Amino acid sequence: MAKGGMMKKLSGVLFLCFLSLILCSCLAPTMSGIIHGPKTPEEKAWMDKVMSEPIEFEVDAQEEKVAWSRAQSWISEYSGVPVKIISDSVIETEVPQGGSTIGYKVIKTQKPGGSFMIKVSGVSSDILGAALIGMAKEAEINLHILAHYIKTGDLPYPYLIRTNVAPARPKK
Repeated sequence: MAKGGMMKKLSGVLFLCFLSLILCSCLAPTMSGIIHGPKTPEEKAWMDKVMSEPIEFEVDAQEEKVAWSRAQSWISEYSGVPVKIISDSVIETEVPQGGSTIGYKVIKTQKPGGSFMIKVSGVSSDILGAALIGMAKEAEINLHILAHYIKTGDLPYPYLIRTNVAPARPKK
């Protein structure tokens, strides 16, 4: 085979690989939403409630230790990203490389009256890339679920969390 023909074939194969990679990265968030999305009226009602709650909220002084413990356990169990910092005021994961997932940061500050403000946020090495492949919505859902869990301890549907380490939906 002539050198030009071989180069043309190789270019075609590389192009197909590149195209497949782009398609997979575009479909992955969509598939995650299908797999992890609410399916029952109860799940939908819970998700609507969770999404309407803020990701920055106040907890009473007597609830602070339990809430902070919940933040640590959720991030350790469900984030899918190694924890970088755990202190009395910050929990932060490593910054994931690439736009395929987000990391998490939870900050706790004490108010003058003794209560605490807790703020949940995401960290990413490529916010624009995450938005372009549809991860922004997935991240927003996870941030709201995390904030709700920290505040209330309520997590009846952990399989609605949009990470690769979330438990599978129970079989009926």
